[in-house]
Amino acid sequence: MKLFNNLNSTEFINEIKKNSLPFNIIFIATLILPFSLYLGPAVIEVLVFLISISYFYLIINKEEKIFYNRIVIFFFIFYISLIVSSLFSNFVLISLKSSVFYIRFALLTFAVVYIAKRSNLFIRFFFASAFLCIAFALMSGLYQFFLSEDHWIVSEIINNKSSAKNTVVTGFFGEEKKLGSFIARFSPLILGLYFFVSKKEINKKINISIVSFIPLYLINFLTAERMGMIYLSITLFFLFILSVKNEKKNIYKFLIFIIIPFLLFFAKINEFHLTVKNSYNQLFNEGKINYFSKQHKVFAVTSLELFKKNPILGVGPNNYRRECETVKLEKLENNCSTHPHNILFQIIAETGSLGILFYLTLNLFFFLKITKFILAKKYEEIELFLLLPIFYYMNPFFPSGNFFNNWYAAIGLISLPFYIYISNKKNSEK
Repeated sequence: MKLFNNLNSTEFINEIKKNSLPFNIIFIATLILPFSLYLGPAVIEVLVFLISISYFYLIINKEEKIFYNRIVIFFFIFYISLIVSSLFSNFVLISLKSSVFYIRFALLTFAVVYIAKRSNLFIRFFFASAFLCIAFALMSGLYQFFLSEDHWIVSEIINNKSSAKNTVVTGFFGEEKKLGSFIARFSPLILGLYFFVSKKEINKKINISIVSFIPLYLINFLTAERMGMIYLSITLFFLFILSVKNEKKNIYKFLIFIIIPFLLFFAKINEFHLTVKNSYNQLFNEGKINYFSKQHKVFAVTSLELFKKNPILGVGPNNYRRECETVKLEKLENNCSTHPHNILFQIIAETGSLGILFYLTLNLFFFLKITKFILAKKYEEIELFLLLPIFYYMNPFFPSGNFFNNWYAAIGLISLPFYIYISNKKNSEK
């Protein structure tokens, strides 16, 4: 891609030479961070720790000042509320481990903003790193589907194993079914950065983005991950709005994204048709409409019962797994898990009214930004794409992972510093 022509090792080395060791640790660790999302949680923790400690060192040595704005104040009040909730919980030390160390993501955010403001090369190098990361993930999935011994072409044609058709694609994630979620959550960040760093005219940017989405959409289908398809479709929907605003005839280009899933669905190439069937059965189980599934409904009811016991502060961050056993209701079976599998109900159960207040405020912010994007003329408010990974992390509507899980939080918040930096830059240029 021509976009990468201006990047070279000499520029990178010169950038490293002119800066301090803490600065360089943050710079390099942040470039590696996208790859850590499929290298494993231990690698994520090490990188986030190095970035946080290095940034803290810069603050202590007065090389950086903490900037105070609404985002910073909002986070720290929420952070204090998490700690207070832990202190008044029944499992103080265990809960504090989740609440106290959550600040590492704030330090990560401020550190990346700091680097972006002081290095003209950083955003371009990070975009290149993120692009290569998702490209490798995509190739790993395609390789597994077309060429690995336990899958489609090799197994079906050469080894004559018809059952191979139904093996889901997981790529680098191995036994963990995360590839679709990774692509769906990470791709809006790359899209938002591409619109920012590319010097092409907006229509060309949009056309390239649409073409790039075809293999991403295909591989997401092959992973048979329900939430991956939903989130990638939401991103595609906003890209569709942006595209039509700039050129109405672009509406026809999106027909391929409607045709491809239907063709693959009815061809039953992978397990996505089973995912759709199972999802339907879960939603409409025993003639009743459930909240995603009977099991999700049980978790939701348990969360509400825990909230009733602790309406102000909740049972403490990450304590659902320990307190769920105390909820004994008729016909409420198998109500225990590591978390309620929905961020809204986790916030309700574990942080109480105080946490809900912050959570609803944040979702109101998302709603206003989405509304502004839809109503804006042409390509204004384009930084919305950088907010989408955060929305997918925080959204109240769909099943989700654990709010305090490091992989889930890292992939959800990795775009936040870039949103802050680009928004501030945009406002300063007005």
